[in-house]
Amino acid sequence: MMKFYIPAIMAMMIFSAAPALAQADAPATLGAAPEASAQENSPSQAPVLPDLAPDVLTDEPAEKETGSAPVNDGASTISPSFQPLLKGREPRKHNGKTAEEIFTTLPAAVQDQILQESQKVFTECNHYNLYSQFHDCECLGATYFEERVFVPETTKDVLMGKIAGECTSEPGVAAYAQQKCLSSIGLFFGGKNLDNFCRCYALSYAQHYKDNPVPDFRHLRNISSKADQDCMKKLPLNEIFVEPPE
Repeated sequence: MMKFYIPAIMAMMIFSAAPALAQADAPATLGAAPEASAQENSPSQAPVLPDLAPDVLTDEPAEKETGSAPVNDGASTISPSFQPLLKGREPRKHNGKTAEEIFTTLPAAVQDQILQESQKVFTECNHYNLYSQFHDCECLGATYFEERVFVPETTKDVLMGKIAGECTSEPGVAAYAQQKCLSSIGLFFGGKNLDNFCRCYALSYAQHYKDNPVPDFRHLRNISSKADQDCMKKLPLNEIFVEPPE
């Protein structure tokens, strides 16, 4: 009977210790991809896109951005403040050309908007502690720049939904899940060694998040339950609840 109830208990304990999350009717998150209107997708004009929605994975308020967004002054291909994000990456190509090569052919206004959006994606990712733990912010900024250049008419929300899965940080997600498992469930099953279970739980949790990287409370609760069930099937009780060595 104990084994039957453990998954539900695990999920309850973990999320009772998690930080306060946004309400269910909060705006779309970074991973959401609402339909774009025909006007937004018009290839003749780059869309003016809304600001990114607040992250729902943290109870910390968004910090105000400091300084000005990168602007193309015509003297360099890419804004100096954004160049570090592109270094050390294997450049992708679209129709045989890299993003930087295509970027130089775009109108100045479109270049400015793409640079501002790309820097904003990177900056806002870093402003939210848990989101930046779940995602590689440099990867997000650089990948956003490349994909935005390849298809300039794509809306920001659609593009973020496309690249989120490419830039998840599995070590970061796993570290978060393991810490929650050990601290929350360890309180309930005090005196037991849950290292084996929490290691399994963390790896399973990270894989489920990578498969569908949506930073939403209900989604995180669902993948927590799935990770519980995965590990309860893999590990017998005598391997999960091991007495700590004296």
